[in-house]
Amino acid sequence: MGDVDAQLLLLRPRPRGDELFSSWLVRLAWSNGEKLHTFCRRRLGIRRNLWNHDLDRLADPSAVERAALKAGIPIEQVFATTLAAYEGILYERHVAKGVSRWLMPIGRYARTRTLHGQQYCAQCLAEDEIPYFRRAWRLALSVVCTRHGTLLDDACHHCGAPVSFHEGDFGRGGLSEMCPLVFCARCGAILRKTSAGWAIDREVLRFHEKLHGALDHGWTELWPGRWVHSVPFFEG
Repeated sequence: MGDVDAQLLLLRPRPRGDELFSSWLVRLAWSNGEKLHTFCRRRLGIRRNLWNHDLDRLADPSAVERAALKAGIPIEQVFATTLAAYEGILYERHVAKGVSRWLMPIGRYARTRTLHGQQYCAQCLAEDEIPYFRRAWRLALSVVCTRHGTLLDDACHHCGAPVSFHEGDFGRGGLSEMCPLVFCARCGAILRKTSAGWAIDREVLRFHEKLHGALDHGWTELWPGRWVHSVPFFEG
């Protein structure tokens, strides 16, 4: 491998807690002062049409390896940001393309997302020191934010478009002082706008906390003293 390939990026922010792979790539590009698609092509050597796929589900080994190499962090840490890392925890075998239980489809028309499969909590984005998208927000079992006790959003609050944050800098003349993650790619509205949201019943919130606890630990307690592995638990 040549010296250019092995050269580390100048700025190398680490993935944050439960951060999604595509979210981290956007932050890498923004931190290094480049637009996302140019950055992936020139700095990471990732082929351009990779963004025509669901990058987080695809978990392309070459993209994971290149990003880890240039950021100077273990491949395992980068792979853990992908949806494929749920294999053996949420389901027995990961399906990179097609219908998959628990993974919400985003739809695609070239690089643009056409379905509302990317959820988010506006309050989390507003309170984050560094805003980012969580992996759990791509799961069908994630309906509420367990931190704020409100329903997750799945569209821009202004124009109703699906969330396609990887296009946040597309068509813009330059980079904004604000990370493109927080912009609606269609209308430019800021997704960090907070609202009161819908209050969630405490029992529903506790159930969601139980589900996410099973994802975090790989086990869950059905009743006192009766524990079960997370895969058969999510299989029902």
